[in-house]
Amino acid sequence: MRSQQRNLCPAISLGFLVWFIIVTQASAPAHAERIIIAYPSPSTSFLPVIVSQKRAFLDQENFQTDFVRTNISVIIQALMAGSVDYVTTSTASITARMKGVPAVVVGFTAAKPMDFLVGAKGIASARDLKGKIVGISAAGSVTHLLDPAVDVTIRPIGGEDVRLQALESGIVQAALLGSQGVIQGEKAGLKMIVSAADVIDSLAFSGLATSVKKIKENPEQVKRVLRATLKGLRYVWEDKSGTVDVIENWLKLDKKIASLTYDLALKSYSRNGEVDDRGIQLTVDMINAREKIEKKINVGDLVDYTQLREARKSLAWP
Repeated sequence: MRSQQRNLCPAISLGFLVWFIIVTQASAPAHAERIIIAYPSPSTSFLPVIVSQKRAFLDQENFQTDFVRTNISVIIQALMAGSVDYVTTSTASITARMKGVPAVVVGFTAAKPMDFLVGAKGIASARDLKGKIVGISAAGSVTHLLDPAVDVTIRPIGGEDVRLQALESGIVQAALLGSQGVIQGEKAGLKMIVSAADVIDSLAFSGLATSVKKIKENPEQVKRVLRATLKGLRYVWEDKSGTVDVIENWLKLDKKIASLTYDLALKSYSRNGEVDDRGIQLTVDMINAREKIEKKINVGDLVDYTQLREARKSLAWP
């Protein structure tokens, strides 16, 4: 009898160990899946993606997300090499796709431009710019908000800080600036003439892009990333206070400036993560003005909304 008891003990112990492992593993949280999202510089254009991290929407999709600042000149190469999983530069991605690189935009955060035409002191409207110089970043930038009847000289002069300095010093009489440039300009007595979002109703301004390979090999991951982004997008539209808190902490702004930044940016965000074909074609035209790409482009080849629409459906979002 003792021999039988001795023989049973290891079996009982082994059975308990197996049971313990199964129960412990079943109750333990699954390891989060790591993804890397690259961005060229902090910008409210992809704020909904940042909100999706700060408000734990990406955590809810079981992601460990790293945001990596990457020079715009190499960001698409990093995507193609698999060093990063997603990029926030839809224009760079569309440009690459037009040149034959297998990058594709899978969803948009901003469906209208976040550019503002700011005039020097004494400039109150676009018509006051007749015969004057307007500073832009580069050929192909948003100039459609200028009245075509007004005779102006368009001068590419570089980044926003350079454009603001040129405006303040009188080198140019107006400039296209972002929200921070508008706020800084107003402090210096400069006036916003018009918001590009009031003139251009659709533009592929900012969104998430990935590789064609990623979509083919891991469409479920793409869907989960987009579901989190859609939650961030809805949060931005519906919760000003919470979004201003994110802007304040992320961009290191005081609350008043963060609130003004939110107000300037809000009208540009997409309502459902998409941009219509007209907006994508306008983006293509702007890119062609700069890049001179001769190849005929089908706008449907530049974006893939398959996973975005599945993500919206899973959220019961039309």
